[in-house]
Amino acid sequence: MSTFRGGTSRILENLGSSKSQSDMMYATLQSRILNPYLLQLLTHESTMKICSTIGRLKLGRLQQQQKYQKLIDIECIVATPLLLPPADDVNDDAPVCYICLDNGPDESGQPIRRDCSCRGSDCGFAHISCLAKFAEQKTEIWDGYSVGDLSEPWVMCPCCLQPHQNELAVDLANEFVSYVVKEHSSDLLLYLYALDHKLCALVARSINGIQMKRESNRIANTMLFVIRKLKADRRYMFDQCIAIIESSVYNRLGQITLVEDLDGYKKAIEYFEKCRDLAKAVHYSEGVAIADNNIIGTKKVYGKDISSDEYLKQAQAFYQLQVDVSGQGSVDILKAALNVAIALKGTNQRRQAEELLSRLIEISKRYHGREHNITKLIESERVQKVAIGVGNEWKLFKFVKLEENGNKCIVQGPILEPRCIQTEKLFTVASDMFSVLDYQ
Repeated sequence: MSTFRGGTSRILENLGSSKSQSDMMYATLQSRILNPYLLQLLTHESTMKICSTIGRLKLGRLQQQQKYQKLIDIECIVATPLLLPPADDVNDDAPVCYICLDNGPDESGQPIRRDCSCRGSDCGFAHISCLAKFAEQKTEIWDGYSVGDLSEPWVMCPCCLQPHQNELAVDLANEFVSYVVKEHSSDLLLYLYALDHKLCALVARSINGIQMKRESNRIANTMLFVIRKLKADRRYMFDQCIAIIESSVYNRLGQITLVEDLDGYKKAIEYFEKCRDLAKAVHYSEGVAIADNNIIGTKKVYGKDISSDEYLKQAQAFYQLQVDVSGQGSVDILKAALNVAIALKGTNQRRQAEELLSRLIEISKRYHGREHNITKLIESERVQKVAIGVGNEWKLFKFVKLEENGNKCIVQGPILEPRCIQTEKLFTVASDMFSVLDYQ
């Protein structure tokens, strides 16, 4: 690693060089950056400088008998030269896979995809096969200790460093399981990790509207069988990682029960309590907090002896935990903060709730974009319409946003029936003018 970084430093010293020096830099890049996956060894600052420099290089057309070579500046990705089709056959408007640099389907016919927090027309697009190959290489050099290092290439986009989501996350999890079965069939612990990622992706997909209870239950039961088999081996009898995964399985079972069985809250609470007991046994404080949060949240939704103040206190405590363990702007932090906003509404602190939601939407758009699941989820909790007293009558307005620390609000209206948006105007009003803040 030190040799590679040293080579990078020498490349950066040539920034702003002459044409002949640029030719030398291009040759140096070819010799140093042998594989796009070595990008992980570069610092973000160094990568951006290299990409900026490559973007300024003027590469001449090669002779027809030679291979076409190209370096593309895609955010902070440096790719290797490869055989490309003639320029006349390339669709410049089509997104390009940042790993193989092809803009067509892969060998199996799968198209280029993107479903993470990347934005723009040229960032984060890749074939599922290319992502799987990248993750396989990272798995092969796994040190066997950090579960986070194992899961990262199968879960996180290497460009935006945020998790893949929706169908792409499920497909990549399937690739992880297939890879382990094919290349590490005797490693039950690695197989368990792969199944855990698949179960997580399936549950998240189900929560977002796709019914996958049968498949989720099948994976969960398989995991519990593997766990029992591992525990029978004295080497793994007291393994904390296995106990943590087991607690996670019961947490996922509780979530899927709530999503697809509205009358199954009692069974869901049993799963969450099992998750909590297992986490306590191995002193896994985060798992205990997750279970407690799910138990109190479930009881609150179904009106089972949980006051609004108690729910708010739990939501605030869980949010603080996520701040301590998660990165700034992460999906987990935003979800925890969203629960705080919902709890604030339950204690009639609607103005504070809307102010928090407004800030969360801004943060989510900045980190993840408008089309990300978490942004849409937060926006769904916002007020759609409000009633404002005008003279001696109430009129409906569309809620737009809060300003000045929640003291004023931008509204659009009044809304008439039949509605004519062209006649509606924007108004700034004091927040205390709302009589029904959560009118839908």
